[in-house]
Amino acid sequence: MAINIEKLSSVLQNFVSSTSDVEGAAIVTPDGLPLATSLPKAIDEERAAAMSAAMPLTRRTH
Repeated sequence: MAINIEKLSSVLQNFVSSTSDVEGAAIVTPDGLPLATSLPKAIDEERAAAMSAAMPLTRRTH
């Protein structure tokens, strides 16, 4: 199954722009690599992805 990165990015951008309480969002691999992000410019997407992969809240679905 191929992942459509452009579609994921579009969905994230729409979610962030239409939800007033959300400032950013990311879809991250279990290894901490960003697949798609919609983050404020001040946030380094690779650093945020790596930190989120280290959180125990991440859910692995394999």
